[in-house]
Amino acid sequence: MVYAAAFVLGAFAQSLKAIAWPAVSITRWSGILLFLSGVGITMASLRVLRQHHTPVDPSRPVNFLVTTGPYRWSRNPLYVAQTLLYLGAALYWHLTWSLLLIIPTLLIVHYKIIRAEERYLLHKFPQTFSQYQQTVRRWL
Repeated sequence: MVYAAAFVLGAFAQSLKAIAWPAVSITRWSGILLFLSGVGITMASLRVLRQHHTPVDPSRPVNFLVTTGPYRWSRNPLYVAQTLLYLGAALYWHLTWSLLLIIPTLLIVHYKIIRAEERYLLHKFPQTFSQYQQTVRRWL
């Protein structure tokens, strides 16, 4: 929801005060590549969560700590995927304001959302999650 709000705000700001981009196709192709990467990571992450009967909604309780699939490389592959989707769409549509808003968006996600989720997981799985934190990076 944080990503969507920032993206829409950026698109609205772009419609009010456009910041011009050079007509370079590399930004469109880069946007497509980032977006498709985000789709792939999302699909893989959701598949492994479903396999372990773990809810996607972070407000719902979990009974299993998923450490396979994309979770082998990142503790937060869905946030990585959302970031790639966001950046890909912003590049494709040349939304400079949305690109600028990714910085505060990532700060909110990191400090408000991810940290809270990690506190919960550390409380729920003290030894397992602590070991997981030491071996797998938060983002990439």
